[in-house]
Amino acid sequence: MTASYGSNGIAPDSADCISRVRFLIQDTDDATAELTDEEIITIFESTSEDESNTVRNYRTAVHMVKALHRRYAKQASFSSGKTSVQYQARAKYFETVVEDLQSELMAALVADGYIDQGGVMYAGRSTSFNDAMALNQLYGRQLR
Repeated sequence: MTASYGSNGIAPDSADCISRVRFLIQDTDDATAELTDEEIITIFESTSEDESNTVRNYRTAVHMVKALHRRYAKQASFSSGKTSVQYQARAKYFETVVEDLQSELMAALVADGYIDQGGVMYAGRSTSFNDAMALNQLYGRQLR
C-alpha cells in the first residue's frame, strides 16, 4: 500500500492527481492515509481526458469520498472501557464532504463552460435546465 502526498501538487489544475485529491479530502498524512495512491490513480485514469485536470481531480475526489463514506457507514460503532469508536460519525462527516465536493465539481464544470444555460425560479429557488439527468446524458455516465 503506497500513500504519498506533496504540498506542491495541490493547485486546482494540478497534474499530480494523488496530492490534489488527498488535499481535497484531507487525507494528507502518509502514516494514516485512508486511501492508496493506486486507488486514486485508478479512479483518476477512468475520468475523461477531454476534461480539465481540475474537473478530473474533483470527480476523482467525489468517488473516493463516496467510497470512504460507504466504508464507515457499514461498520458498527463500539466502546471498550474508556475508548469509543464512532464509525457512524465518520460516515456522516464523509457524507457532508461528498456534498461539498459535488458542489465544487459543478462549479468546476461551469468554469470550464460545460453547464448552466439558464434557469427558472421554482419554489423560491433558482434551478438550472442542466440538471443531473441532462448532465448524465451529456457525459454518458452518472455524476452522483
